[in-house]
Amino acid sequence: MKIGTLSLRTGVSTRLLRYYEQQGLLHPHREANGYRSYPEGSVERVEQVRDLLKAGLSTQIIRDIVPCFTGSGETLRPIADPVLAANLARELTDIQRRIDALTDKRDAIRSYFEAAAVSGTSSDDGCFLLLGGLALAGAVPGVEAPGRTNLTAYEGFLPHGWPPVVTGFVMVLFGFGGMEVVAIGAAESDDPSGSVVRAVRATVWRILLFFVGSIAVIVTLLPWNSAEVGRSPFVAVLDHLGIPAAAAVMDAVILIALLSALNANLYAASRMVSSLAARGEAPRRMSAVSPRGAPRAAVLVSTGLGFFAVLLTCLWPRTVFPILASSIGATMLFVWLAIVASELVLRPRLEKEARHTLHVRMWCFPYLSWAALAVLLGGIVVMAANDRTRPQLLSTSAVVAVLLAAAGVRALRSRKRAPAVTHGTPPVPAEPHRVNVTTENGGMTLKSAK
Repeated sequence: MKIGTLSLRTGVSTRLLRYYEQQGLLHPHREANGYRSYPEGSVERVEQVRDLLKAGLSTQIIRDIVPCFTGSGETLRPIADPVLAANLARELTDIQRRIDALTDKRDAIRSYFEAAAVSGTSSDDGCFLLLGGLALAGAVPGVEAPGRTNLTAYEGFLPHGWPPVVTGFVMVLFGFGGMEVVAIGAAESDDPSGSVVRAVRATVWRILLFFVGSIAVIVTLLPWNSAEVGRSPFVAVLDHLGIPAAAAVMDAVILIALLSALNANLYAASRMVSSLAARGEAPRRMSAVSPRGAPRAAVLVSTGLGFFAVLLTCLWPRTVFPILASSIGATMLFVWLAIVASELVLRPRLEKEARHTLHVRMWCFPYLSWAALAVLLGGIVVMAANDRTRPQLLSTSAVVAVLLAAAGVRALRSRKRAPAVTHGTPPVPAEPHRVNVTTENGGMTLKSAK
């Protein structure tokens, strides 16, 4: 057959077929008029070459492998060349390494997207809960109400006990990260104390309804050991309910959730940088605000760092993104530990010195605070015992240790620069001002001098 016919039958351009010939992958015959004539087996040979190229093999190795194919093209004859065997073993190892890296990246992206989908807008979660509730009640046509079957069947409720629940708690911690942003936003409102109370209460109820409620719908509608649930639980539920284009729907939900999370994180980061600058712990320029009160410089810096992180992810996708995604859980644990510890230390002082400033009080203080501290410490213990989470805990702990050391050094320097005060010795009073009083046209003029 001519090269044009081979191109039509294989879908490969004539230019690429000539390249295959140059690399020794195809061996056409030359007719008397100089045209190439390809044997009938060339179609199968081209398909073999394309499959091997997709697998990542070089044309040099493919040239050595192709003659080993049997007549059917599905199996290889025993390879007697030790050099070729060693090259294939090396390529196999490299392919497996890439598969493992892509699998880790896929799992990280999937877990991040699933968390983003759960923490998305309340309207999206409300629609999901509404559809799930109708399905549980048997009100969705073509979907049988499962009752408690999926909760008690398949080896019973909690078939593997509580350890997986505790491990899962640590794995989804980063899904709750950013809840403390409500306090930052409330500080800029007209009624900060009232806004904090309302925001915290709304956050608690939304967590109970949308987070816990969504998981309850998933495990009630579908068996926990279903392969579809392991891949994408929300898409699996929508497919089970017969929702068309479920994957596209979830893609839209995830996109909205990610944009919402991006906006919230940018807001929190810029306000934190501005606050640090106001206390002298960041460049003073970062504290400048626009006429509308927005920290413009801090917003630009935070945005620039975000784009820089995206650039690093593009340059090293197998390294940067998995590290960032896996480090969130440990980071949030330390942030919450700092919040709880600060509340345990500072609230008793404020109770004695400025009780009127405590507009928002923690319930059941200090017992509930100690309970929260115990839960967070338990999360650290679980992360330390897990092989997958131990590296991120250690790396985050190292960063926290460096920050604490830097803060300690800064505090010592501030104390050294502060003027020394001898206890028991009253300060020397300043020289009193002398006031001269003169009259001018019946009036009085006060002149102060040392």
